Amino acid sequence: MAGRGTDIKPADEVLAAGGLHVLGTERHEALRIDRQLSGRSGRQGDPGTAQFYLSLEDELLEALSQERHERLKKRGEGAEGESGWGSYLRLFRKAQRKVEGRHYKSRVDLMVHEKQRQEILRDLGADPYVD
Repeated sequence: MAGRGTDIKPADEVLAAGGLHVLGTERHEALRIDRQLSGRSGRQGDPGTAQFYLSLEDELLEALSQERHERLKKRGEGAEGESGWGSYLRLFRKAQRKVEGRHYKSRVDLMVHEKQRQEILRDLGADPYVD
């Protein structure tokens, strides 16, 4: 993410023109990252806007079932203008929540397995923190 860890100081001409505009070409697996990226547009009270483009071929939608993904593609072919695409944002957010949930479960499972590994090594008399 460009500008991460630093403040972007836009020139006076940029501020007069409305500030920074962030374009997102795809959604990240975590909504938090999307919000961070859109937050880069207007920092510390500066003007700015953010816009994300959605695609029904986005890998994020693979978090939904394959058949539902195909149905969405077919339905999207008939959508005209922005008004037809507004309802899809809800589906992207749902897919993000599903992926975030899977990642959380993986982290919890890893933590449980690591505790089990440490217990086994401790029972064997080995140092559980040395590989």
